[in-house]
Amino acid sequence: MRGAAVQPEGLEAQGSSGNEASGLEAVGLRPSGPPPGAGNPPPSGRGLKRGRWRRLVAVITAFVALVLLGLGAGYVTMLGLTFSTNVKHARLLPVAGEDGVPAGGAQLPASAAGAINVLLIGSDPRASGERGRSDVMLLAHVRADRSAIDLVHFPRDLYVPIPGRPGRDKLNAAYSYGGAPLLVSTLQHLLGTRIDHVAMIDMGGFRDMIDALGGVSVHVEEASPGFAVGVMDMNGEQALRFVRERKSLSLGDISRGYREQAVMQSLVERALSRQTLTNPLAFKRFVETASAHLTLDESLTLDYLRDQALSMRDLRAGDVRTHTAPYSGFATTRGGASIVVADEPGIARLGEALRKDAMAQYR
Repeated sequence: MRGAAVQPEGLEAQGSSGNEASGLEAVGLRPSGPPPGAGNPPPSGRGLKRGRWRRLVAVITAFVALVLLGLGAGYVTMLGLTFSTNVKHARLLPVAGEDGVPAGGAQLPASAAGAINVLLIGSDPRASGERGRSDVMLLAHVRADRSAIDLVHFPRDLYVPIPGRPGRDKLNAAYSYGGAPLLVSTLQHLLGTRIDHVAMIDMGGFRDMIDALGGVSVHVEEASPGFAVGVMDMNGEQALRFVRERKSLSLGDISRGYREQAVMQSLVERALSRQTLTNPLAFKRFVETASAHLTLDESLTLDYLRDQALSMRDLRAGDVRTHTAPYSGFATTRGGASIVVADEPGIARLGEALRKDAMAQYR
């Protein structure tokens, strides 16, 4: 695998090759086997299955176009009013000196003019009054010429520096410490480029959207307790349990990402099915449920979203590229927590490609 191992404090590493093991020993980490039940991780930055992501983005693009352009002016107006009434706006982008974001520091550059970086967050609050965790983190880079969208999945267990915190921690800990602003700040400093917008949905909304659609049919590629390989009909609670599982999966957090994609694809396909779209009340119920759990940054207005959807109306499934944030293996902290070891040179290349709007050349 490419890249040097990081030097996290108090870790035992789980590499895959002899050369990598030597590098880990050089920074004081003891190499061992992969996580229990795991095979070798995919090559750095290539963990996600491109075909599945392309299908998912194709139906998402169709969904946006259909809602904004194809349902008739009166119905679109009604849906727009429902969306505007239900959706919440909040300060999700970082402000220096607040939400754990350190004051001062150099201004991070934006991507090339016209390109947009949007962070999509799926949060998972587990108890009343707790902020919870960011279990889904996906950066969408919309190219300046609108020729393509690049989707970068960031594993929640990626071990990275968090601004204002000592040492390193799991990426999703940034959300626990300081909410979306600190998570955005962490990714901005990791990549060396600015994130323009944030959209966030809680996992309870994910469950309720599935129930509003009457359930989804999901292809299970890897068995786990309660889920056999094959196509399975799931209600919202089952789907939530399906995507939360990772300890029994072969690649842990990476395999969990595959499951998130499979359920999201099924959810959007069900929302776009004839059964849903020919029933205006059912579709309205789905929009009401989804928007009630959606929080956007203050600049993501309905007019802005409509304009961006129109600018991307010519995109096709083949115009979407998918990536996993580069990683070089797995490790375990002395406290027993599993982490994903960042491939720092690979992440630097990713950040440069995002900043220069050069994702067409990124490999």
